[in-house]
Amino acid sequence: MAEVKFYRNHNFQIAAGSGLLAMMTVSIIVPAFPKIVETFGISNQSVGLLISAFTLPGFLFCPVSGVMADRWGRRRLFIPSVFLFGIIGGACAFVHDFNTLLILRVLQGIAAAPLAGLGVTIIGDLFSGHELAEAMGLNNTIMYTGYIVYPLIGGALAGLAWNYPFLFFLLSIPFGIVAIIALDCPEPKSKPSLREYLGGALHYLKSLKVLWLFSATGITYILLFGGYLTYFSILLGDKFQAHPVLIGLFISIVGLVTAIASSQVGALNKRFSAVSLIIGSFILYAVAMVIIPMMPNLWLCLLPAIIFGIAHGVNLPNTFILTSQVPPLEHRAGFMAIQSTMMTLGMTIAPLIMGLAFTLTNLNTTFIIAALIALIIPIMGVIIGKKKLQTVNN
Repeated sequence: MAEVKFYRNHNFQIAAGSGLLAMMTVSIIVPAFPKIVETFGISNQSVGLLISAFTLPGFLFCPVSGVMADRWGRRRLFIPSVFLFGIIGGACAFVHDFNTLLILRVLQGIAAAPLAGLGVTIIGDLFSGHELAEAMGLNNTIMYTGYIVYPLIGGALAGLAWNYPFLFFLLSIPFGIVAIIALDCPEPKSKPSLREYLGGALHYLKSLKVLWLFSATGITYILLFGGYLTYFSILLGDKFQAHPVLIGLFISIVGLVTAIASSQVGALNKRFSAVSLIIGSFILYAVAMVIIPMMPNLWLCLLPAIIFGIAHGVNLPNTFILTSQVPPLEHRAGFMAIQSTMMTLGMTIAPLIMGLAFTLTNLNTTFIIAALIALIIPIMGVIIGKKKLQTVNN
């Protein structure tokens, strides 16, 4: 009997779909920001609160949602989260004042807190070995396809009216119905007391490998949101007077290259360990940051964008692979939720860290500092030792 390919597994398809939903949260509505400013008579600074109102609850509730998924079950948390995410997001399209819109975004952020972490948790529950590497790679490819497509959809919908992009969230409802019918993922068998559960979780959190992995996750998003999305965009505008459309193109290039690179993770894992690939990725991040200020013209700036995208596409799936292998199934959701929290933390502190570097030095030196931050992970890897990092539990 022929072996069924992992991507035909309904549980995998639903888990990957949740990542696609999570990628929608900001990128689908950002193109509508100018019309929201005009409609509600608010400042350009205030409209950014639509992002913070969503991400802050995720930072606070991700760890709680992970514990709930381990103790109540993946399915019992996943399905209500999908429906609430879609219903609350769609309701944003019908408000008449900005404060109500902010409140709904906070509630949507709470509903969305379990989604991204639960998706990779379910994939970690389903697969192991080379199949896990292929599944995580394809999951990341699917997510970053959304990174490319959603701003285009959001822009087209925002061209009709400010609120139309929010209606796109309602697609979560049919997705939730599919999950009710098809999701049948592995669930934790044991039900320890909360004290026993937290004690077991603390055991895994003490690992040097975990410190390294969580540090890698946080630094990844400092580099993406601080070094690349913020200051690379500023450099393109200041140094080369790039049109906003061109700046958007450079941002999208990273999503495209990330998606392509992630699709090759399964093949790369046949030749190299996940630890080696993560270390190599952060070296590539550093190279991309260092060469950005050296580029003599606008189009050569595609080179660091491509290098950054390759690093990102290889790094993210391998980080998820290693993290999912540390705890057993009974603790995996809580563990992956902490990793999601580290993502949000990186996004939150990125403007502060890179902004401080820019304030104290200059734009070119800011990229050098970003490169040094990237090299923290390879240096930590050398100090801890690759053998310890490759051990599943240490």
